[in-house]
Amino acid sequence: MTRREIFSIELERSMKNKVISDPKKVKDIEWQIASWRDLEHKRIVNVMVESNLEDAILLWALFNLDITVKLGNKTVATVSGRFSHNPACSEFTPVEIGENITGKDLTVEAMMEVIRMKVFDLREPCDDLGNIKMDLQESTIYVSRAILAAHSDYFKVMFGSNSFVEGQTMSCHLVDIELKDMRLLLARMYGIPIGIKELQKENMLPAVLELAHRFQCDMLLWEIELYLISLPYPEMSDWFIESDRLNFSRLRESILENMSLQELRMYYRKGARKNGTRISNFYSVETMEKMMERWNTLTSAPIHSPMQMSRKRKAVRFE
Repeated sequence: MTRREIFSIELERSMKNKVISDPKKVKDIEWQIASWRDLEHKRIVNVMVESNLEDAILLWALFNLDITVKLGNKTVATVSGRFSHNPACSEFTPVEIGENITGKDLTVEAMMEVIRMKVFDLREPCDDLGNIKMDLQESTIYVSRAILAAHSDYFKVMFGSNSFVEGQTMSCHLVDIELKDMRLLLARMYGIPIGIKELQKENMLPAVLELAHRFQCDMLLWEIELYLISLPYPEMSDWFIESDRLNFSRLRESILENMSLQELRMYYRKGARKNGTRISNFYSVETMEKMMERWNTLTSAPIHSPMQMSRKRKAVRFE
């Protein structure tokens, strides 16, 4: 059964740019609305989960939102829509309600109806979904051994053998990882719908990719690689060095197939400078071979080895 709650905030009477309503509980979760002006002076309304709770749970929610903006008793703007929430966004996609709406009696009223919601509480241990203690940077959470093992060979081996102290204690110490990053990986493991495109839009994809690689989450790595291959070439090419480091062979091939001679030179220089020695010590052997194949395709001065590439730097103007 759904529940509708009404949130109200007074805007222009406040001296603050961002005004937040009092929290209200809907389906055991406390929600708030906020409003502010963006850089273009457009009035923005957004919906948030109480910040203290947001870090401790994995939450997915689907809800209807009806927003009414009033100047005194006069309605000056209305917005309605259906939105969703997941751990990739601490606030919902902002809803614009107009550029020139102002006045001393300006108020926003939002009616929220939660339709569906799923919550995984990470704060306390439990027999099924919280039987592994995970110590992170400045926080401790409890997660499911079965879910970790299903998605990660790393965790499957770690907790599946008494040869490791983690398997004996059913706990692990990952104190170099922040909760905000681990929550994103766990949300994917727990089946909360977070698209790879959404992660990239929120600039969260690098952190998730790094953790997926570290913990050998093969299915997620496969999905991320497919997404990166689908990007337009200018965006896809930004991942060339990462494709080598992560052994994303299909991504590497897709980038090299479209790479110009000028770009090939640029990546050569970037690799050589970052390593400070020969490029063959920076890129993998497989990537070096593919770069040479691309060079031979683009020029009439073929090269067949990293040593030849080094010797011909001046001739081919790699540096």
